[in-house]
Amino acid sequence: MQLLDYAKEKRAPETLIKRLLELYSSQTRIELVDAISLLQPSIGNLDEISRLLADLATRDGKQVELILTECQLREIIALENLSTKDKLKKLRLNLERLRYPERLKIFEALAVAQKEIVNEYGLKIEFPQDLEGTELNLELKIKSPEELITVAKQLELLGNASTIKKMFSLLRGV
Repeated sequence: MQLLDYAKEKRAPETLIKRLLELYSSQTRIELVDAISLLQPSIGNLDEISRLLADLATRDGKQVELILTECQLREIIALENLSTKDKLKKLRLNLERLRYPERLKIFEALAVAQKEIVNEYGLKIEFPQDLEGTELNLELKIKSPEELITVAKQLELLGNASTIKKMFSLLRGV
């Protein structure tokens, strides 16, 4: 139970310790959940991972070992070309994909639209990373009055483009 010992050593909140104890119920589960400790998560990451696992187990009625298999825990740990931090990020992303499939579809659609805008208009539009709110951000760096005129024309074209309308529609949930 390396993960549980790690959490106690880091003085994790009782709610997290309780959630980890609930996740431990079979030898297979112990092996898989202990594998997470190889990623050396912070208490915040450990809390988030255990919450996602508990939510998925409750919502889908699945065993934790099945969820960890679906999110490819063993495969992620075996990746030699990724740092521990990147492996942990990949694990969380895979769990979030399972837990919030609709949110992820929206995020991916926004990222595609964002890329299209960069390619077509040379402008980088930022959307809220937590997908809360309906505002987009645009930061401009202008070196001359002529460049400002060029960017203003691009902004006018972008304002009428279907891509930007799609981004706002996605953020509004329409």
